[in-house]
Amino acid sequence: MSITCILISFIGITSLSALEVSVNQKQPETFSDDVLTELSYPLPQELTGDRQEKGIVLSQLLPLFFEAWEINIDGIPLRIETLEDTLEHSYLLTSDPELALFIPGYQIFTDVGSIDVSGEILADDQLEIWISWEGTDELREEILRFGKNHAIDITVLNIPNPESRLISVVRGGGSAPDIIMSSPGKLHSLVEAKALQPLPQSLTIDLDQRGVQAFSLQEKQWALPFYCDSQLFFYNPELIDLSSHDSITLTELETLAAQLSSEVALPLTWNAYSVFWLLPFEYSFGKESLFEDNRDISVFDEPTKRALDYIVELNQKDYFRPTEKDAMISLFSSGRSAMIYSASYSIPYFQKLGIPYEIAPVIINDATSTPLSPMLDFKAFGITHHSSHPILAYRLLSYLTGLDVQYRFSKELYKLPANSFSSKALESSTPYYEVMLKQTEQGKVIPSDSAYTAYKNIMWKLLRFALSGQMKTEEVLKQGERLLEQASSDQ
Repeated sequence: MSITCILISFIGITSLSALEVSVNQKQPETFSDDVLTELSYPLPQELTGDRQEKGIVLSQLLPLFFEAWEINIDGIPLRIETLEDTLEHSYLLTSDPELALFIPGYQIFTDVGSIDVSGEILADDQLEIWISWEGTDELREEILRFGKNHAIDITVLNIPNPESRLISVVRGGGSAPDIIMSSPGKLHSLVEAKALQPLPQSLTIDLDQRGVQAFSLQEKQWALPFYCDSQLFFYNPELIDLSSHDSITLTELETLAAQLSSEVALPLTWNAYSVFWLLPFEYSFGKESLFEDNRDISVFDEPTKRALDYIVELNQKDYFRPTEKDAMISLFSSGRSAMIYSASYSIPYFQKLGIPYEIAPVIINDATSTPLSPMLDFKAFGITHHSSHPILAYRLLSYLTGLDVQYRFSKELYKLPANSFSSKALESSTPYYEVMLKQTEQGKVIPSDSAYTAYKNIMWKLLRFALSGQMKTEEVLKQGERLLEQASSDQ
């Protein structure tokens, strides 16, 4: 790989009318005030010395570096170890006419007129990435923006079940991408198939540590969290009113359900056939961890029994109707369900439909005084073991997990960004984010352990027997325990 040593020069115009960027002081590119304003986004005060600021990540205005070692600010040179990474966390502040520069570990440099960066340009010029889940159009746009800015040919493919596809390619031969989008439940299989390469911990700076841990196995980091969805209770404000509540108990929720005539709308609906909707109640009834000390999953315990008994009782009282996901969304969208337990990815869909909806406050289990713990479903990006361009892939991951992309993508799609600073910026500027973040404070992350997959599949079948009345709760859980022990011994 041919790498050229260069000197990058910035000449800042103090009126903020333009910013000239040149490489080796040749062929300067001018960024107008309009362009800088368009590129800027709100920065959290933790980054800016408690000042209300907008800004641009410095790396967005620079080429990609294989290595960088010195930044010169108005004639003052700074030698910074791994400067190429530091540039991803440094910001040009654009709120005032005089440009300012924030570099982690240093004071904010004000009235900046020129910036020089010495380093070696990264020569790689192509990548392939597999994406999936919601927001693929918006994600593709962000990735292609990165490619256009740096003259990189990036192939972006929307692949259903990308982890299974990659494992098949690794085992059977074929062309693997450089980067793949993944969920925690498939991480164990990817690592076992030697499909991913471990990532440096330096890439996890500023990321939600719950998401970081969700993609850690064997004391190694295998993927970087990009966003998560969280379960939320949505309600129709034309049918019930929770606007004056900071929190609401399960008993109060039942009272509201009892007052709502089933001829008008179903009180509560969600997909109770899935453990994804059972677990929040289990945790609220006192379950501390899904896993036992030996890393096995147990379902024959008191919190699980109390949780399942409670949901079955709601069903028997006609306060609750178990439905599959699509039916749940359809009932709520048509006004035939007053409240559903869905996920944050539903917000853009409801907005597009123009239906009345609000997000319920924190739900408290008054039997234990414990909030329901919504499940946090993180999605992440990993670099494949067969990538021919790992350094360039690192740079793309740094870009995708940076404050600017995280802010734009999450604001548009109401995802919870993995970048902690983006969460704070969104909380102060975007409807619903404050209540969303409050709801997820007690959230539990979907585990990456392979035992979770077996647990999810086994309980999916058994929960139907409990909700239909064909089996009592205790029988369901005993059978679940037996099947889980069998699945564990078969591994």
